[in-house]
Amino acid sequence: MDDANKADARAALKAFLRDRRERALPVSQTRARRGPGLSREDVARRAQITAKWYVLIETGRASGVSTKTLDAIADALALDARDRRELHRLAAAVFVNPPAGAPSRSEPPPKP
Repeated sequence: MDDANKADARAALKAFLRDRRERALPVSQTRARRGPGLSREDVARRAQITAKWYVLIETGRASGVSTKTLDAIADALALDARDRRELHRLAAAVFVNPPAGAPSRSEPPPKP
């Protein structure tokens, strides 16, 4: 995939996740939000991943994102079956899948 197509795929993933975050209903309003829906931190907490990792995924800057992590994000956003498939399709266009047999990550590697 060339750089222009990769940039388009990243933009599509970001727009999709942001739209679904804005549609999601918070469990409670414990703090003021500038916009509607869930914050990135709220989604990360619900998906049981770090906020930093969620931001890398949403912005298309992560690599080796596991199906398990995408499913956790889909659950956190309460996506229906159609949106869940779309999330996986968009992610497949953005993220480089690890070679067969290589472990996929659900969190970024620790810094040395």
